[in-house]
Amino acid sequence: MNRKYLRYLKEQEDAIAHELECIKETKTALRKNKLLKHSVFNYDLGNPPIYIPAKAYDFTCEYCDNRLRGKSSDERGYSHCGASYKENLELLVREKEDRLEKCHYDEYMQLREWECQQNIKNEQRDAYIETKHRKKIDFMMDYGKYIALADIAGMAFVAMGITVIWMKLH
Repeated sequence: MNRKYLRYLKEQEDAIAHELECIKETKTALRKNKLLKHSVFNYDLGNPPIYIPAKAYDFTCEYCDNRLRGKSSDERGYSHCGASYKENLELLVREKEDRLEKCHYDEYMQLREWECQQNIKNEQRDAYIETKHRKKIDFMMDYGKYIALADIAGMAFVAMGITVIWMKLH
């Protein structure tokens, strides 16, 4: 059971590391490509998970093998055999698992907050660029295809001229 939980924790840490790496790659891509709208790189956030801490844990008494429910902070012991909750290893492991899960939840929420901030920065930058260069963007949207056709025609004439000169020389 503990190995399975340790594998789960390792998978969670790997997932968090992967998300942080994606954020770094996105920031690098944004710095390199000035022409793309940065909102293209916005994160899909969806609904956040909800963390609910356990009020009590199920565990087995080490002495009499009965199933119990409680916390190590409970002052009482088990009434049948007198075993203390504070020293039960299974209970301590479950509480440690819950604390680690809370830590992972906090890291996930911090990561989500960074993603929200990055989405806002991307949208603000796009809005700024759009207002700053509105005339140029409108011109290129209206006449860009004609300029591109003129460039292609010019290149075709240059290529034809080079071909004619080459044919005359050989």
